[in-house]
Amino acid sequence: MADEREPVQEAAAAEAAAEPESGRRGNERIAELEARVAELEAALEQRTQEAEAREKEAKEFLEGWQRERASFENFRKRMARELDEAGTVAKVDLIRAILPAVDNLERALDDESTSADVVRQGVRLIHEQLLTALQKQGLKEVPTTGETFDPNVHEAIDAVENTEYAPDTVVEPLLKGYTFGERLVRPARVRVAR
Repeated sequence: MADEREPVQEAAAAEAAAEPESGRRGNERIAELEARVAELEAALEQRTQEAEAREKEAKEFLEGWQRERASFENFRKRMARELDEAGTVAKVDLIRAILPAVDNLERALDDESTSADVVRQGVRLIHEQLLTALQKQGLKEVPTTGETFDPNVHEAIDAVENTEYAPDTVVEPLLKGYTFGERLVRPARVRVAR
């Protein structure tokens, strides 16, 4: 049996010896290149999957951002409507507070009495009613006489010589000023001591 194997091994050895060295190197190179191609194809497949995952994630982020943007726009519109409504409600409340004074003015105009004292007392009551309604809404009168002149709330119309008050002190109000909360509605027009 050993004799039968020897001719086969010798033939294989002869074929291997007959094959040129460059052919063997070429086959090895082809095998290396095929292995590299397989490796690159696997890497490409991995990168493609990663890119698809990132694209999906980016699409989800974009859709989320678009939803949030639409939600914010709806919120902005709702706030604008609510502010308009709040302003309307505040105006209606003020009008309701002033209407009784308007009613009293109409009654006074319809009164045919000729007594000046009666008319004056009616006007005084209406004036008080209006001021009370405005004060309940938050209107306050700017302090004047005896106060130090403050250009933020006073408007000096005249400067007078006066020994009763120190210089830069309000001597007399000419037109009342008002504030609403921290906001100046109208400055008080005043005379100031020199």
